[in-house]
Amino acid sequence: GQGSAPLCDGAVGRVVVTAGGCAVKKCTQTSRAECVADPYCEWVLNATTCVQKPCTEVMAELPCNKKAGCHWNPSISPAMCVEKPCAKLKDEGTCNADGGCTWDKTKDTCVEKNCNTLDRCACVEDAKCFWKAGGSGKATGSCVLGIYGECPTLDVVLLVTGSKSMSQSFGHHPQGFYALMEVLGDWIVGLPLNGESASVGAASQAGTGKMRVAVVQFSGHPEFYSAATNTWSGPIVDSVAVSPVGVGAAGRLSGMPSELSADINWHENNYLEGGTYIARGLKRAATIFSSSSPVDGRKRVLIIIADGKLEDTGSDKDIMVQARQTLDGLSVQTF
Repeated sequence: GQGSAPLCDGAVGRVVVTAGGCAVKKCTQTSRAECVADPYCEWVLNATTCVQKPCTEVMAELPCNKKAGCHWNPSISPAMCVEKPCAKLKDEGTCNADGGCTWDKTKDTCVEKNCNTLDRCACVEDAKCFWKAGGSGKATGSCVLGIYGECPTLDVVLLVTGSKSMSQSFGHHPQGFYALMEVLGDWIVGLPLNGESASVGAASQAGTGKMRVAVVQFSGHPEFYSAATNTWSGPIVDSVAVSPVGVGAAGRLSGMPSELSADINWHENNYLEGGTYIARGLKRAATIFSSSSPVDGRKRVLIIIADGKLEDTGSDKDIMVQARQTLDGLSVQTF
């Protein structure tokens, strides 16, 4: 309580964090070797002291990514909030000298270079980027990351598993589903999205050479549970999830980074954590393509991300067959 705060404040190696308690103070090491060995700390040469790195005080992904100059890094174990590489460069000259950074004069800060924001001249000069012509009969074009330079106009549905087995550790990350959402969030940032809102639907413009994406989570469990036998039975429920209307793209194809990022955040906070039942997820994917992906020469791609054997049986297999027929009829490529 508040009465304990003075004791906490004066305790060696501790610091008050709230009126209700305190936490161990980080970066109190007195030697450089011990300091730099701690991922939360850095050694200040001029002051010969150990200090906490910027951003590492934020302990969750969503507030981390919202804080200026910070981003959530899932490539280290455990994942943590760290300062963006370009944010460390404090003057325009040093910033622009770094091939991956550029000086944002509107914010007076150094930011990561994004091919999508470059004009033609700057794009051609940057080895990481590729200038794409605007399509048949178009004089304009756009700059994209080099790896997407030869991609056609694409509509992509991500069908990702929300099975309980994804809650175990995967690689460096202690929780597989959250790790997947973090990776997808980073992936979306670099995509050559076409900027169209999900509300555009089937009126999407052809020939952009860019992408739209939809995110669908699949899982599920039998409806009825028997405590006497500790078994489940009945039809599969809670087997598909998309963000609701008013949140992001609401499970529709979108070319807007803000809508797709909101979708990823929603899925991260609404992990189904059931079995591996994909039938209704496939049906939803087929519906997305048939209702909002126009027949105009664009490519359609379904990417399924799962971690185990599918559990669909009985009538659900019939749903899978029907969905597969719809997808094949639309020439959807599945990976």
